[in-house]
Amino acid sequence: RIISGSINYSINKGIVFKSSKAMYKSIISYIGLAIMILILNTFILNIFVYKLLINKYVAKVMVEILLFIFSFLVQRKLIFNR
Repeated sequence: RIISGSINYSINKGIVFKSSKAMYKSIISYIGLAIMILILNTFILNIFVYKLLINKYVAKVMVEILLFIFSFLVQRKLIFNR
């Protein structure tokens, strides 16, 4: 996870968002977002599966799509903004 997160951060900063923001500022926010995504993933998945009784495989796909969009927007607006 550390290696993939580091590669993902570098690609997002340099290629996807073309950010010139200082690394030390954006990396702390990026790590915070990664932790938040992990917590939200577990929480929302549990709600979908155990409260809403959605099939666990369908729920996992739904949660991943929701959190991908959330993560992209947070990175664009807050972490790698110009």
